[in-house]
Amino acid sequence: MTIQIGAIFDLTYSSVSHSVKAVKSAMAKEHKFRDYIEDMNSQFKV
Repeated sequence: MTIQIGAIFDLTYSSVSHSVKAVKSAMAKEHKFRDYIEDMNSQFKV
């Protein structure tokens, strides 16, 4: 079973896509931000 993040927070596909693009852009520009996000993401990987 796959749960879509937009459904959990009652967001449209477009708003989730826009947010993902903004975060990816910030990660490309700011290495500290990218490292922070990667560290946080590693906590959720099993």
